[in-house]
Parts: sequence; structure tokens; C-alpha cells
Amino acid sequence: TDTDTPTPTLTDTPTPTPTPTDTDTPTPTFTDTPTPTPTPTDTDTPTPTLTDTPTPTPTPTDTDTPTPTLTDTPTPTPTPTDTDTPTPTLTDTPTPTPTPTDTMTPTNTPTPTETPSTQTEKNPPLSNLFLTSHCNVGGGGGSAAGAVPCKIPPPTCLAGNDVALLTDSITAKVSGLDKAGDPRELGGFSFKVNYDETKICITIQPGPLAQAWLSAGGGCIIFDSVTKPTLQGTATITCNSLGKEPLSPPVTDNLTLAFVLVRPMPDEYSVMKPNNGNGNVVQVLNKGCKLTDRQGEPIAPGAGAPNCTDADITIRYLEGDVVPDCIVDSLDTQAVAFRWGSQKGTLLYNAFFNNEPSKPQQDDDIDINDLQFVYGRFGSTCAAPHPDQDPVNPKAA
Repeated sequence: TDTDTPTPTLTDTPTPTPTPTDTDTPTPTFTDTPTPTPTPTDTDTPTPTLTDTPTPTPTPTDTDTPTPTLTDTPTPTPTPTDTDTPTPTLTDTPTPTPTPTDTMTPTNTPTPTETPSTQTEKNPPLSNLFLTSHCNVGGGGGSAAGAVPCKIPPPTCLAGNDVALLTDSITAKVSGLDKAGDPRELGGFSFKVNYDETKICITIQPGPLAQAWLSAGGGCIIFDSVTKPTLQGTATITCNSLGKEPLSPPVTDNLTLAFVLVRPMPDEYSVMKPNNGNGNVVQVLNKGCKLTDRQGEPIAPGAGAPNCTDADITIRYLEGDVVPDCIVDSLDTQAVAFRWGSQKGTLLYNAFFNNEPSKPQQDDDIDINDLQFVYGRFGSTCAAPHPDQDPVNPKAA
């Protein structure tokens, strides 16, 4: 019995066991485990990520794809796994490759080509011209308290001390090349000013650049209230340089063309008083502004820019400055206090001190309201009025 059992058992088991077991077990086991596991993971993760990112980052993602191509596992069937994953991924990515993103870069190109607009402007565009006395305070030799405040106007407009200074200048230095191929420079200018001759008179003086031209042989022709008084309401200046050589030494302030000095007519001193909201607005209008380079070529302003700009001046008294000297101080408080209680028809009454109410219809007496109007503004100056007296803009809506 011992000999029979071992012999047949050994021979039967080895022969059939290796052949069937090898073929059946490895083939299904390997194919089932690796094939499903890597394929879904690869397809889910990279494919959406690549399609969502429009930036040309897909290329680096390619390097990621090969990693899951762990060709170690699919050695039996490597070809199918490779073909499925990379082929669709590569074809989808290049199509949305936002080549348009690159094309949008040209937006930067136009910016440098812009050149600043060169035009003539008058500064400041809005300003106050405060009125002051033109004789000794107290007038007529009396004390400041007892005498009428000196508001005697100057004998003529040009003799007045109250002046508003305006500058006519160009907004940017002339640039580029002229006809001769040299750096372009301002060679001449002219402009005209229109104004109301019943309210102001105007004189014009050449600016630093024009004065340098005059020293180097250039010329200026000025028609204003001094040189041509018959031209009422109009003043002009025309200046030109001589030769093509640049100025030596160069003028540091080469933007200021001229100075326009505005003085009030004598009548303006009598038509108002230092009450609330006093003032008359006058306009100084620039006309026919022309700029030229040294070769005579016109210099035009930028697209849509005007050739010249205007200025508006408010002629007024400092509020409460009943002894007009551009400061509300003890002279003003004493002068109004001295007249306190006076009424129209009495010798002490003077309408110039009756500033409250500030309407045309006065109350015809100097009372506590008029005193407080001056005392409440004590310390106010033309440079820093209290309350503010902003210049009026007649063009404002």
C-alpha cells in the first residue's frame, strides 16, 4: 500500500499543475488589476486640467502624462494604454492654444508715440483783483476814526497800484525736427487779447524767452493801453527770433511767452463797497494765438486742443476792509465803531460802512450788524480772506 500511493500522486500533480495554472492565472490577474486602475485615473485628472487652462501650459502637462504611462505594468499590453491617453490629449490642447493672447501685446506700442500738446494758455484762469486806497489812510488829513476812508480812485487806470498779473505760456516744450533736420525750437509767437475797456486797461510785457530774442537781435511789436491807447478793448504782441543758432546760454524758462498786466478803471472803485458778495467779473479773452518754429513752420496744438485759453478776473474789495488796505485790522474796527448809531442824513453816516444787510436795499443806518460784520472778519487779508472769497467763474453752469 505504501508503494502504490506515492508513485501515482507525484507523477500526476507536477505535470498538469504548471501548464494550466501559469496560463490561466497570470493572464486574467494582470490584465484586470493594472488596466482599469491607471487608465481611469489618467483620463480623469489630466484631460480636464489641460482643457481648462487656456494658457500655453499644456506642453508641460505632456511630461506628466508619460509618468502614468508606467510601462512597467502594461508590459503585456503597452500599446493600447499609450494610444488612448496621449493621442486625444495632444489633439485637444493645441486647438485652444490661445495664440490670440500673444496678439494682444501690441497695445503697448501706441503709448510711446504720444507727444504732449503745445498750446498757449493764460494763468491763472481765475483770480481776484482786490481794490485798495490810493491816498493816505483817513483821507483829507483827519484821523482814521473821524475821516471818510480814502477810496479815492487813481487819476487814470494806468496810474493805479492794484494789478492782476497773468502769464501767457505754452503748455509743453516744442519737440521734433524742423525742415532743416535740426531740433525744432520755438522761433516766434503772437496773440491778441480782447477785454472790456470800460472796466480794465491792459499792458503787455515780453517773457524771458522773448527778452532773450531781443538781446540776440530779434524783435517784438506790442500794441496795448500804453503804446496804442486808441485800440480800445484790444491788445496784441508779436515776437520773433533772429537766425537759426540756438540761444547761448539757453533760457531756462522757455515756456513763458509774455506777461499781461490788468488794472481796474477808476470807476470800479466807486461802484462797489466791501460788503458780502461784492465784485465785478471781467474776461480776458485770448484770440489768434500762433506759434512758429525757427524755420517759419507753424506749430499746431494737439488734436482737439484749443490754440489759446482765457482768464476771468473778479474785481472786488476784501469784505469788511472799510479802510481798504487788504487787511481787516484796528483801523477798520475803529472807523466803523466811530459811526455806530449814525443814520442816513446825518453828517457821520457814510453808506460805505453800511455793509449789513449786503443787499441793494440797505437799512440806512450803521448798527450792531455793521459793527459785527467788520469785527467778525478781524485779521482777514487779501491773501487769505475770511470767509473765503473765491473768484467767480462766469462760464460755470
